[in-house]
Amino acid sequence: MVETADYYVSLDGDDGNSGSETSPLRTVQAAVDQVSAGELIYVRGGIYDQPYHEPISVDDTAGTESNPIRLEGYPGERPHLRWGGGPGHDSWQVWGGVVLTGDSPHWEFRNLEVSGSEWCAFQTEGDSNAHSCVFEDLYCHDLGQKGVWAETDDCVIRNVEVHDCYNEPSNGEHGDGLGMAGVDGGLIENCLVYNNSDDGLDLWTSRNVTVRDTVTHSNGYDDDGDGNGFKSANTDTGGGNEFIRCVAYNNDSRGFRAYSPIADRLVNCTAYDNGSDDFSAIHGGDHELVNCLDSGSGTSFHSGVDDSSNSWNLGIDDPGFASTDDTSGDFLRLAAGSPAIDAGTDVGLAFVGEAPDLGAYEYGSEGTDDTGDTGDDSMWGPVTIYYHTGEGFVEVAIKNKETV
Repeated sequence: MVETADYYVSLDGDDGNSGSETSPLRTVQAAVDQVSAGELIYVRGGIYDQPYHEPISVDDTAGTESNPIRLEGYPGERPHLRWGGGPGHDSWQVWGGVVLTGDSPHWEFRNLEVSGSEWCAFQTEGDSNAHSCVFEDLYCHDLGQKGVWAETDDCVIRNVEVHDCYNEPSNGEHGDGLGMAGVDGGLIENCLVYNNSDDGLDLWTSRNVTVRDTVTHSNGYDDDGDGNGFKSANTDTGGGNEFIRCVAYNNDSRGFRAYSPIADRLVNCTAYDNGSDDFSAIHGGDHELVNCLDSGSGTSFHSGVDDSSNSWNLGIDDPGFASTDDTSGDFLRLAAGSPAIDAGTDVGLAFVGEAPDLGAYEYGSEGTDDTGDTGDDSMWGPVTIYYHTGEGFVEVAIKNKETV
């Protein structure tokens, strides 16, 4: 059953209406201007062409931890907020996106598509009080800056796909996919970020952010795009960020770059065929890497880095991938007999077998057991992972290789 919203927005609505389901508003801005803590806005499906130079502005409207404000696409529909700019358009200089300013914490955005903004699809401004916001199940593309950019603490970015962010005035320098800037605390998980002109994911001067189950690839082009898959955070400040079971491949420069003064931690990450280093930690704190898998581009570290129990420490030059074809469901997953299976160290993450495998994908096979049950049967190990099918992230169980 579809939840009843407090406000509805529809292409056949009118901003003079009440905003009810039978009398919807026409613009998202009209609903944002009226909503209060604990209320829900549903946007019906269709393409909403937004006015040039006019972002959707959330200013001094606050939710609370127990009563957030929610702006969502109607269940089963995917509304598209489209500005007229972005790369490849005649009128590229178009300010747009959803911008949170003022006292605007505890907003949640779900099930929306955003394109064409000169700036970001979604941004919480650093001088605002827009902390603890959630950005989930979003599709952001063809933008001038970034998909989601949080400059306030404790935001969550989850199940977001971002591609083709290109910043023309800077020759690609600021066209990141996702990121957080100057924050202390946050979570990014289950995201896919690709074909952006600068970095895939940038934690510029940020601290204590967790990034997990996220894939970045094919980022970095034009003259000034850096081309890192994952970047943390700045030589002068930030760090203490953690990357868990993340994958970086085919980025123009580094797969993972840790260079901040506070040590970062990378656990069970996979990097493949990046332009310079798969893993780089030549500056900053005593970064830690454990159970990581490098194949193709090598590593570069300073002397203080703790990098025990990784493929390069263990002499694993060929990890035995089931496939290196990025269109395959077995891409960068370990094949039977891989030397990376059971080669890792127990760091508290769930695993099957005698020890954790190296890299982001624990070896196993998905499917059902003899009873057709994917539940608690002894044939199944305790591990649940996420991987990207090419269309979205899915959650799968893994057969225990000891009992199959």
